[in-house]
Amino acid sequence: MSRINFGLAAAGGRLPGISLERVPGLAGLRHRSRQAQVDGVVAAILGGEASPDTREVLLKGDNPLLARGDTEEMIIDDTPRRAAPGTRMVAGERRPRRERRNEPPRLDPFAQIVGLALGAPEFQWK
Repeated sequence: MSRINFGLAAAGGRLPGISLERVPGLAGLRHRSRQAQVDGVVAAILGGEASPDTREVLLKGDNPLLARGDTEEMIIDDTPRRAAPGTRMVAGERRPRRERRNEPPRLDPFAQIVGLALGAPEFQWK
């Protein structure tokens, strides 16, 4: 899951110094059909080889681990720490909120294909 999240963050421009425009072979794919994008990403990032399962994931755009339900709900405690003795708290109390752990950010379709390819087993094997 971490590998997929990293790939999606990289493809989504959320990591400093990483840009899809710098990857040879990806230029011009953004406005092509989904099939052409997948073929181009497989060629540029996966060396032209992808299993049928990986191709299906890229075509659908679904994170396979999320589809299986591999996320856990967790409680994020936003309650401020207690003030030091003799001082007063400035911020008011906040209620804990629920979030999905390991849920990747939403991306445009092309960045999603690239991110899932970066998280694919074939990329790890390279």
